[in-house]
Amino acid sequence: SSSSSSSSSSGSSWRRLPSYAALAWLFEVCESECFFAACVVVKKTIVGAFVEGDEVGESPVRRWLWDRLAHHASFEGATAPYVNTELLSMKFRALGATIGRRVNIDFFDIVEHDLLQVGDEVVFGSSVVLLPYVSTERSSFSSSSSSSSSSSKKITIERGAN
Repeated sequence: SSSSSSSSSSGSSWRRLPSYAALAWLFEVCESECFFAACVVVKKTIVGAFVEGDEVGESPVRRWLWDRLAHHASFEGATAPYVNTELLSMKFRALGATIGRRVNIDFFDIVEHDLLQVGDEVVFGSSVVLLPYVSTERSSFSSSSSSSSSSSKKITIERGAN
């Protein structure tokens, strides 16, 4: 009688395995979505909007903080499943990007979402990196030293671009 009870309990453990897998998946999805929601709050309250003309070195702490959050595995976990969907566009809009209707986003990497403007019916390729910086070199005639800096510029992708 004891051998039949042990075999039935091990059989029921195997039947619960799909439930455990579903719970693990659900936890991962909830963790990623909660992380993304927290990122939106941090972006709006602490980091703030990036504006055209900002020097890259002007606000290194907020740029560093947002870069760390936007490249976190949980951030990708909250965006990667929604590739080529309107939900991904909505998520990027929540971070400050201006994205038109029917935009097909495979995935793109950008830290300054506020500086991105995408028209309607745009199709992105795979693994696009958008860097809104223009490097300027400043040379001084009075000394032999020259310096360079980078200022941010708005990225505009016109309607129908591929």
